[in-house]
Amino acid sequence: MLSPKPPKTLTLPETRRLWSSIVTEFAVDDEPGLLMLLMELESLQRVRSAQAAILEQGEYLTDERGVIRPHPALAVEKDAYKQVLASFRSLNLSLEPTRDARSPATLRKVS
Repeated sequence: MLSPKPPKTLTLPETRRLWSSIVTEFAVDDEPGLLMLLMELESLQRVRSAQAAILEQGEYLTDERGVIRPHPALAVEKDAYKQVLASFRSLNLSLEPTRDARSPATLRKVS
């Protein structure tokens, strides 16, 4: 079976690559799985958009009264990250490291 192409709503190269990679490597081919993956990657795009706004405008903004407030995109970033992680769990995709994650102190040098 050919992997479905990334949907048009995935506009970032990063999310389009992830779509193709995940669909292929994890054999996601059922409609609910593809929908969950789409929602995950759209959430990742929201994360990236929020991060761009924060980077451009700063983490804090001054309102019309001169009060310094957190940038509204901080909340968007946080919520979208939660959605990405929840989608990973729903698709049973592992977030575990694929290599030995022991601390360097516990690793032995191989001679």
